[in-house]
Order: sequence, then C-alpha cells, then structure tokens
Amino acid sequence: MLTDDFKPTPYWWEGLPPPSAEPAEPPARADVAVIGGGFTGLSAALTLARAGRQTVVFDADAIGHGASSRNAGAVTRMLHTGFAHMAERMSRAQFGALTKEAADAFETVRDLIERERIPCDWRMSGRFLAAASRAHAHNLRVEMDFMQNFSGVQCRWLDAADQGQEYGTRNGAGGVVVDGTAVLHPGKLVHNMAARVVMADAVLAPSCRVLSVARERDGFKLTHALGKTKVRDVVVATNGYADGLVPHFRRRVLPVQATMMATEPVSPELLKRAIPNGRMVIDSRRAWRYLRPSPDGTRLLFGSLSGYRDNDMPRMARRLHAEMADSLPDFAGVKISHCWGGMLGLSFDRIPHVGVHDGMHYALAMNGTGVPVGTHLGRKIALRLLGSPEGRTAYDDLPFPTRPTYNGNPWFVPWIARWWRFRDRFDP
Repeated sequence: MLTDDFKPTPYWWEGLPPPSAEPAEPPARADVAVIGGGFTGLSAALTLARAGRQTVVFDADAIGHGASSRNAGAVTRMLHTGFAHMAERMSRAQFGALTKEAADAFETVRDLIERERIPCDWRMSGRFLAAASRAHAHNLRVEMDFMQNFSGVQCRWLDAADQGQEYGTRNGAGGVVVDGTAVLHPGKLVHNMAARVVMADAVLAPSCRVLSVARERDGFKLTHALGKTKVRDVVVATNGYADGLVPHFRRRVLPVQATMMATEPVSPELLKRAIPNGRMVIDSRRAWRYLRPSPDGTRLLFGSLSGYRDNDMPRMARRLHAEMADSLPDFAGVKISHCWGGMLGLSFDRIPHVGVHDGMHYALAMNGTGVPVGTHLGRKIALRLLGSPEGRTAYDDLPFPTRPTYNGNPWFVPWIARWWRFRDRFDP
C-alpha cells in the first residue's frame, strides 16, 4: 500500500525549503513576545512589527512546523462547531456575532494573501458536505439553512442519486454543495508569512522553547532555551501544541491528533471520478473523512482517524488507506506516498477563544479552523495591543471552560474516537 519512496512527513513540505530549526539568538529586550510560530502567531507578529513594535516569535520547533503546515488547507467561512449546536446554547445575538466573525475571518485571509502577494495556490473551490446516512442527511439540511442565513455562502442540496456530480462515493445519502469557500497550500502560506515577518524586522526564534513566563512590574521575563528575554507584552498562540508553560491554558485546550495522507500520482480520469469538480469534500461521520485534490491536480489528499494517538506513520497510512478504499473503492489499488499527523487544538465548548489571562494575550482552540480563524484572531490580538478599536472581536473573553479532572492529558480522546467510529457504522 506504500510507495517505495514513502515519506512520514507532510506532502506540503515537498518543493519548499526545509523550515530552519537552527536556534536564533533572541534579543535581551523586546516589546512583544509571541509564543507559537504558526498562522496565529505569525499573523500577530506581522501586524505588530509593521506598526513598529519590536517583536520576537518563539517556537519549540521550526517556525510553522506544527499544524499550520500539516492541515488540509481548507479556508472556510464557518466554525466546525455546528450551527444547530451553537443556536441551542446561546442567544441569537451572540450566535449571529460569532458566525459573522467566522465569515469575516475568510476575508482576513484573502486580504492578507492579496495584500502581501503570497503565492499559496489559492482557489475558490467551494466544498461538498456529504451525508453518510439518511439521519445525517436530515441534519445537514438543517445546517444548510443556517449556513445560507449566517455565513454568506450559497448552498444547494443534492439527493443521493445526484451526489456523484460532486463525490464519487458509493455509500452516501446526498449532501450540500457550498459555494464561497476556498482551498490553498498551507505549507506555502506559512512559509511566506514567516518571510514577511522577517522582512518587517521581527525576530524569529525557532527551536527556542519558552520554559517559563514571570510577570514583573513593567512586563514579563521569559526564560527560554537560549537565555532570558524581557518584554512588555506576551501573546500565547500555541493552539494544539500547548505544553505545561501556562497551566491555565493547558487545562482548557484538548490537543487531538489529526492524520492525513497523499496518494501517489493518479490519472486525471480517476481523480475526476472521485471529486468531479475538484471541491473539498467533508463527510458527516462523527469521525470525519475529508479529501481534496492536491493543488497540481495529480494526487488525492485524504484525512481521517482524528483522535488516534499513533506516530507510526506507515501503520497510520495503512489504516487511512482502508478508510479511503471504503469511501472510494476505485482507489483500493492506489499507493500512498506521504502520511503525517498534526495536533488540533479543541475546546470543551467547541468555540475558539481569545482574551487576556494574567496579563498575557491569547488566541487558542481553533477547533479545526486554524487557517482562517487563527490568522484572523492573531491579527485581532495585535490590533488590541496597539490600542486600535478594530481589535475588538465577538470572541473576546468568553468563558473558557475546562473540566474538574482534566489536567491537559487527553487520555480519553482515543476512546471517544473509537466510540464515534462504532456509532458511525449503525447510523440509519
């Protein structure tokens, strides 16, 4: 099932200069320390540096090495929380504000790419939300009404008999075609954002883990792998890679592994049978399956098995191959060239969170929307630090829930993932 040159690394890293992991000496003093070198941290750093703030971006690994260069490259206008789920749990005004800002996040990313002239294979693909059962089809119809009313997208329903127009699976129950969303190459985006941050005279400090943050009268003192740095402000943007640095955040973010793979090059005809219009496809299983063509249109990129904690990528590739063949039997004989994992940052309420804790600004728990919402909230944090009224957001200082026994170790997530997969088999 694996090609002879199989790689346990992201397909997105192919053709890009390897991200530098060489430690860079951070300055002894700066205006702002950003902890986390993904979309959120780089977005904040770029806005701050362009405004003249001396900014340092710390990352425990290479800049962009985490989920920002490992995700599917989907740019949505929606949260992955579920509209019906949100509408049942909050006022209509709050629901409208949160969903509107999720749509605004899409425009933040598009504006950034256009303004900075970032080559990242941006394409207005739309997406197809596939119903895995008749019960799921009913739920998707409810979601479709919310999407059209609150997210600024155009939707249309396809019955099971017609879903082959969008998705060549043999075991679906129809689905929703969503126009107005995009896909891109996340590796190129994060690589070029890092380059723009350096051009703005910010300092990138890869492989420089922050070990402690001590609050002082005039700011903060960071102890890190290469010494100490004093700053006036701190931005925490670690998302699913939060460690024990700030226990308050560790107890509120669930790091959940998501896994993707890339097939070997396939014929255009085979790829077109799977995804006739080249859209991003997401099916409605609790244990999501999601797929899209590679930007050059030569491979199928397929993700699933979220929640499994297994770093044996050849083994995970074989499991993903079985999932792919179940959805697309025509791909049963296609080999896998790449398989990789990355950590999502989830919250218990399934909503992103931005605010201030103990003087530190943070944007965390993107819940699978890190490309648009992470980039958007990173910029919002920076504007807030700059004193701009544009820094206000509907996500400001929402209660950030935890659970009494949760200490940052999501030991229960793999069991939940297995339970979801079991339930998916029996949905009517």
